[in-house]
Amino acid sequence: MDKTKKILFFDIDGTLAMPGVPPSEGVVNAIRAARKNGHMAFLSTGRTELIVSPDILSIGFDGGIYSAGGRVVVGGREIANHSMPEALTRSIIEILSDTTELFYTLECGSGNFHGNLEHLDLSSAALTGASSELLRVVQIMTSASQKTVADYAGEPIYKVSYFSSSQTEMDAVGRRLSALGKVVRFDNMLPGVPFFSGEVTGNGTDKGKALRDVCNCLGADVEQSVAFGDSMNDVEMLIAAGIGVAMGNAEPAVQKIADRICESCDEHGVQKELERMRLV
Repeated sequence: MDKTKKILFFDIDGTLAMPGVPPSEGVVNAIRAARKNGHMAFLSTGRTELIVSPDILSIGFDGGIYSAGGRVVVGGREIANHSMPEALTRSIIEILSDTTELFYTLECGSGNFHGNLEHLDLSSAALTGASSELLRVVQIMTSASQKTVADYAGEPIYKVSYFSSSQTEMDAVGRRLSALGKVVRFDNMLPGVPFFSGEVTGNGTDKGKALRDVCNCLGADVEQSVAFGDSMNDVEMLIAAGIGVAMGNAEPAVQKIADRICESCDEHGVQKELERMRLV
């Protein structure tokens, strides 16, 4: 790959757009212009490929990192697949099913399978100020056809997202899950949001490793990469990239490790940073 060109990695939720909101025309045009100028663009999302919205896909990308590093595609070819071992997923489900105060969803290639939602008030879970990852899961639960864990037939699971209105319960569950896999906790952006969220993947699965896999596949130097993100599951990617850019709406811990901080998602931060880098 031409060493003068960049490989761009974009988280979706809270970076290209907020969950359920289409990306701005400026962001869309900036990514398309960067590709026209010879740079490459990849999605790098917690979502599975199936549930990436058409308005995101229509921008045009050279591939994607899905399920927070669980699956990696370059030019339509899958180069890595890190689904969770069956024994691991059974243990995780047992832990998450232990309490009615906690809700979870299994994220598979064909969609999501939700735990018991009987006592869940999704409207309060989606309050402004919640983490972008919590908003993402709530959007999936409210917009997709509802499939439950009872419908799950054993297909590969890439990630399990979970949330609760009890921080004590989240802490206790997080400690138990940490003995099994890689646990990420997400901070709400405003005080008073009544839900806390997290996710668990297999050990060694993250967006940073996936970014390096993409660069290696392309025969490119990791220093050519630029990554944009806002959440704790973007941290490894921002550290691995030649330039890691945190959004203005990113969690404080994410901004702390980034090389640069751009404007917020609502302020078209991706567009403005690509313009400052003179990539468009």
